[in-house]
Amino acid sequence: MDPKIADFIREHRGKYTREAIRQRLIEAGHSAQEVDWTWDRLAATEPAAPAPPSGYRTYVWIVF
Repeated sequence: MDPKIADFIREHRGKYTREAIRQRLIEAGHSAQEVDWTWDRLAATEPAAPAPPSGYRTYVWIVF
């Protein structure tokens, strides 16, 4: 599991949707498979954060 991906997911999953976070990580150069695998590992081992309200536009910026 890539710690940078995991940290980014942990930091933003309570504010943004999974799809928005996933898309931003892919745009930053991470593979879709690695992002999905990391997210699934976190979901299996850590409590989920509450989802953002529906109808809420989300944008995520990554700085590495």
